[in-house]
Amino acid sequence: MNDPGDRRDWMSARTGVAGRGALVWWARPAVVVSFLYLVVVWAARPWKAGDTPFVLDATDALTECLSRRDFVSCRFSGELDFWGLMSPMGNWPLLQHIPDLALVGLGVDAHNDRELAFVLLGVAGALGSVLLAWLILSRTGQAAWFWGFLLVVSSGPILFYARTTFGETLATGLLVGLVAATVLRAPGPIVGLAALAASLTKETAYPFVALLGLLGLVLARQRTPGSRSARMSCGAARAWRSVSRWPRSSTSFASAVS
Repeated sequence: MNDPGDRRDWMSARTGVAGRGALVWWARPAVVVSFLYLVVVWAARPWKAGDTPFVLDATDALTECLSRRDFVSCRFSGELDFWGLMSPMGNWPLLQHIPDLALVGLGVDAHNDRELAFVLLGVAGALGSVLLAWLILSRTGQAAWFWGFLLVVSSGPILFYARTTFGETLATGLLVGLVAATVLRAPGPIVGLAALAASLTKETAYPFVALLGLLGLVLARQRTPGSRSARMSCGAARAWRSVSRWPRSSTSFASAVS
């Protein structure tokens, strides 16, 4: 280090590292603030479209049938209507009917208000997936990967789906919730509820739900003593067998009420 040229190179390298560190330090808050701005825009500019009115009509039909205690072929006409349906209770995902039934039970009947609730659930799903990703990655010592996850969320189709009445982003949040429950070694009932919630939508396929759950269990096994790891592996195998035997159509509203 006595050579002036070596000393200048060393100082230049040190200054460059410090400069990059300062840039990263400022970039991270900027990215977080930008994402939070997106969340506000999603909530303030909802987009209500698609097959959501059919979902709401199906919920209304179900509540009517239940109030009349008509449990067999209720509202089934036997003939195709203008929309190609024989009953308002079509193949709509249970994931959206459950909160919609809750809203109707609370006295929220207007379609516009219920559609807005779907939008807010989608925004909550996107925001929740980001928060859960930070929790998982920070707890497992992989916090640097969080920024890659945030980049995917902020640059993919979630940009569109998060402000719509569709269930994609809510399903995303529930799927990340399953991964969080398995990786962070949540109690068995919590893992079971997370797996059930992630399977109640047509936006996720059972093999992917099972594989992500198994992946989470494998990662948790690497951080867990042997006896508990064996129980987790056994539980994962049983979950895979159960999920693989469950018919794909069982997530639909029509099959659930038939």
